[in-house]
Amino acid sequence: MLLTSGGARSSERFAAPTLALYIANGFTSARQRGRRWEHQGSAELSFDTRAKQQLNRGYSDGMARGMEAVLAPLLLGAIGWLLDGWLGTEPVLAVAFGLFGAAGIFVKLKLGYDRQMTEVEAGKPWTRTAPSGVDEAGA
Repeated sequence: MLLTSGGARSSERFAAPTLALYIANGFTSARQRGRRWEHQGSAELSFDTRAKQQLNRGYSDGMARGMEAVLAPLLLGAIGWLLDGWLGTEPVLAVAFGLFGAAGIFVKLKLGYDRQMTEVEAGKPWTRTAPSGVDEAGA
């Protein structure tokens, strides 16, 4: 039993969550973005988590790639610096290992990007080949 606006007890369920869901789904931008508010047992509003998970996955992928791009050349440069001190060849190995690390990360990111784009573009109209026996000019 809940108190109504007049202070009297009532056995009716409070209608505010239903009204809130109606407003959230019908009159906000949630509808335009494909998101829906749902009513769950205790009048909680939950958000469609697919969009949120996709966004978070993008953030984590970007952060991981950024850390790799910074740390790999630094780590290899530090190893080269230690070897330079041990061998007495001052900046040669530090610079060479740092450049090797930067080039390796560039190649890794480029190949990963190409692989992802191949997966995304699979089956798209611009990736389909012409049927055999038909030339490019359409004649």
